[in-house]
Amino acid sequence: MFTILVACTANICRSPLAAFSLEQRLRPAGPDGLFAVTSAGTRARPGDRICPCVGEELASDHAGRRYAHGHTSRRVTEAMIEAADLILLPDFENRTRIALLDPVARHRSFTLREADRLLASLAAEGLPPLRDVVPVMHAIRSRAAMSAGSRRWLQLRRPSDGLDILDGHNLGSRRHRRTVRDVGLTSSSIAARLEESALVDRV
Repeated sequence: MFTILVACTANICRSPLAAFSLEQRLRPAGPDGLFAVTSAGTRARPGDRICPCVGEELASDHAGRRYAHGHTSRRVTEAMIEAADLILLPDFENRTRIALLDPVARHRSFTLREADRLLASLAAEGLPPLRDVVPVMHAIRSRAAMSAGSRRWLQLRRPSDGLDILDGHNLGSRRHRRTVRDVGLTSSSIAARLEESALVDRV
């Protein structure tokens, strides 16, 4: 089984939406239980409900409404990190928090936009099988940096570098809706590439 952990700050907006988007695309690709997707927050207060903006986004179909209704926040644990084959974060701040909990996990941790760009780059050449995709993504990290502005990897620390999807809660309703949209689109794109990679394994 290939386990994906999505973690944001509070686990009420970006990470549950990303997890839902991934699940919806990957569940048909893995009827034998190939993928498992979970979400948590690096500073979550356990038991909080999903944010209204995400709830509204998910209200268009029954699966989304059921997911939004049933979701409650939880804090990320070292056990979750250790169990994950791929860790997706909306921004560098949360990526750093994961690395502080488990330094080894930095090789498996990517921001959503970073992962999307790396997988797109790999897809142009031919995706590796799923068992190899995360190590290969780590090996070519500099490609995401170059596509975000031709800066060195370690200098990429600001949202303006293009690899963060910011928490929209304190940025006004328009920016918040944009965050929700960006998370959903980016997560769906990642899922499509992982689905392709899983098919390579079966050829």
